Amino acid sequence: MYLPGLDLAPEARVKKENARRLWQMMNEPAWQKFLSVYKPKSAGANHSAGVVAVDAQGNVAAIGHSINGGIWGTHGIFVDGISIPESANFQQTEIAKLKPGSRLPDPANPVIALKDGKPYLASSTIGTSMHQTNLNNLFNVLDYGMSLKKSIDTPNFWGPFWGMVIGGGPPSPQVYKEALAEGDFDEKLVEAVIARGQDIKLLSKTEAMQQRGLWTAILIDPKTGVRIGAAPTGANGAPAGY
Repeated sequence: MYLPGLDLAPEARVKKENARRLWQMMNEPAWQKFLSVYKPKSAGANHSAGVVAVDAQGNVAAIGHSINGGIWGTHGIFVDGISIPESANFQQTEIAKLKPGSRLPDPANPVIALKDGKPYLASSTIGTSMHQTNLNNLFNVLDYGMSLKKSIDTPNFWGPFWGMVIGGGPPSPQVYKEALAEGDFDEKLVEAVIARGQDIKLLSKTEAMQQRGLWTAILIDPKTGVRIGAAPTGANGAPAGY
């Protein structure tokens, strides 16, 4: 275990002495060496995180962490230091389906895929088009045998156009349109899809940043046990091992 002497029982995790010990360990040289591998590419706004981890024994965790709202600072408030996101702002359709006292469905989609009963691929996706990006990449890797890096670098569909406004403001959804980034797909292919009745909204590269999905993954080679990680380009994440 990488946290020797630390009680990880649920009841112990809320104790202050446990938090102090964890903070002490995080400041030890071994932790600092690991953390130095990860250097954010920008100091921009933070929002969501897809986190995937595999330990030496092959145990796997795939996590999605998010405020589940628009770009932070556009909506939401702080109450006594606690952030209150505006998740209901863009989930009106789902809310209308619920009965009083029901919970909103969790849109996060961490995945652990097994091969011969053992973890093979783990991934987590964030962003407005998380579901489309997640499926695109899973098909690329599991069905077509792409490497993680090649899959992440392959253009994705962005899903229904949500009309995100650069710099804030309420969105103007046009969910009957499929959003694509300009230049990602051949013009003739786009025209052929439109001719078959599917409306398409072409987004500039800047606009697409508001609509995109970001897929992070680790693959475990079943023959060698080697871990292969990949994180999306243009984000502030990175694969790291220790």
